[in-house]
Amino acid sequence: MVVTLGILRIFFVIILCICACSVIGGYILGKTIGGNKLTKISPNKTISGSLGSFIFSIFTLFLFNLQNYVNFNFSLKNILFCLFICMSFQLVDLIISYFKRLNKISRYNLLFEDFLGNFLLSWSKASENNKKDSFKFLDKIPGRYNNLKQIQNSFLQCYFDDAQTTKSFEKLIIATTTLPEDDKIVQFCTDNNVNYFRGDSKNVLERHYRCAEKFSLSTIIRMPSDKPLLDPEVVDKAVKIFNENSYDYVTNFLPSTFPGGTEVEVLSFASLKKSWERAILPSEKEHVTNYIYNHRDDFSIFNMVNSENLSNFRWAVNRIEDLRLVRTIVSRIPKSPILITDILELFKNDPSLIEINKQVD
Repeated sequence: MVVTLGILRIFFVIILCICACSVIGGYILGKTIGGNKLTKISPNKTISGSLGSFIFSIFTLFLFNLQNYVNFNFSLKNILFCLFICMSFQLVDLIISYFKRLNKISRYNLLFEDFLGNFLLSWSKASENNKKDSFKFLDKIPGRYNNLKQIQNSFLQCYFDDAQTTKSFEKLIIATTTLPEDDKIVQFCTDNNVNYFRGDSKNVLERHYRCAEKFSLSTIIRMPSDKPLLDPEVVDKAVKIFNENSYDYVTNFLPSTFPGGTEVEVLSFASLKKSWERAILPSEKEHVTNYIYNHRDDFSIFNMVNSENLSNFRWAVNRIEDLRLVRTIVSRIPKSPILITDILELFKNDPSLIEINKQVD
């Protein structure tokens, strides 16, 4: 058999169509049925989505027979060929996902939203005499981070010192997901006697509301886990403002005059419940307090303004470059907690550090 350029083109088109149908089938069944995850390598892929890819790949035979474009009929050989291409395509996709996860963190709070969830705290009465003792954060970050497990474990070590020395909160709760990969977080909480709650991985608002409801929280301090260097003095200030006034929601980024990575939110359970009951947009369910931002007239909101606009600085961790910066900061500042003033002093003495994550959005 002579293989001509025309035959190669047809063969290439067939493979493209099989891959396209696989993607469509995987998306439709994965979103419609959902269910168990296919693998930890790519948490968004489900078993139902994989089966949908195989089923829809065979649909290619129908398309080509419908158009009489080429003799690509419903023979067993052609069906097996479609399934083989689909399987190969899925394997390549998983391999690409694996290397992406080894080398970067690619979407909003990807590592922390999917793997770590968020921290919630409640308190009975704020204390002004223990600002520096309220929280103790990350002591060190590994010098090497060639896989997600190392990064994850380092950030899961965020903790507070001795709860008996502060009256600012009653309990620390880690609100994580029901995904299998988050089982290690539950184990961490169990080993360290930390309260935890497991909820929806997509509807983060629902997760937070159910968590607060379960633990009967009247007030929540929300600290997203991509901010390991959150300044406890900023947190205490937000708590103080909230307690001494009648605000529904206190934050410091509407707009922000604080460095990225020092954002804090304090809100009442009533505000969280209202958001949960009324949120409609997907973005308002994916991000806990988006409904409050979008309906500011319905809430009493206070935004903390820093004495100096420092919003051009950032040490939140959303990308590998951010992690490098935080690791450097922690290694260069031998104290805990690390405050905003400590980091700014470090940057003043070594301005080159700012360049580490300058290109990150």
